[in-house]
Amino acid sequence: MAEAKGAEAKDAGEGSKAAAEDEVIDWGAAMEQCGDDEEFLRELLVDLKDELSEKNDKLVEEFGKSSPSADWPTVVKFAAHSMKGASANLMVKGLTTVCSELEKKAKASDADSDADRADAKAMAADVQRELTRFTDYLESDAFTAGAK
Repeated sequence: MAEAKGAEAKDAGEGSKAAAEDEVIDWGAAMEQCGDDEEFLRELLVDLKDELSEKNDKLVEEFGKSSPSADWPTVVKFAAHSMKGASANLMVKGLTTVCSELEKKAKASDADSDADRADAKAMAADVQRELTRFTDYLESDAFTAGAK
């Protein structure tokens, strides 16, 4: 069974707990989701990267504005929800978690609150970091060579 690890190399002496925490994709569960068809899973992951990048662009655009949209919580909520669902389907665990947190924050946010917007913007940065981890993994030798 293949395990998808982060781009950073692990020292041989590190325990399985540290390795599991660094796992980008729960490869076994993702393979199960795809009927144990690794080629199909790899294709879906590449497609997922493109889909997530498009949704992330909406977050970047919204939080890049000097003056927030009147409905910024709705825009953020829907982008985060979409990213959460897509990443959860293919077991991209860290990204699923931060997107869920951002979605909850956006749902509870007041569009007129600078503090809510600042908190959501910080959470969107966490989403960006996890998305970068995912895309870095897809560009790593472990993925391109067929992580086993």
